[in-house]
Amino acid sequence: MPSAPQIRKRNEIYEKNIHKRGNVPTTLKKKQDDDEDARSPYAIYIVGFLIVLLVGGVVVEATMRLF
Repeated sequence: MPSAPQIRKRNEIYEKNIHKRGNVPTTLKKKQDDDEDARSPYAIYIVGFLIVLLVGGVVVEATMRLF
């Protein structure tokens, strides 16, 4: 069983919590700038490289099958 000082400390914390009821923010996530939301999580260079790699592979495979 907890000692008397621990119980008093928990009671004080609980009393402070009662006074905060109703003043809680609607979300716990921090607000971010609109610019960050609009951006892609991937760098444009990486996406471009993957597209070139994919298209290049298809072209090479097509030329190998034709000749």
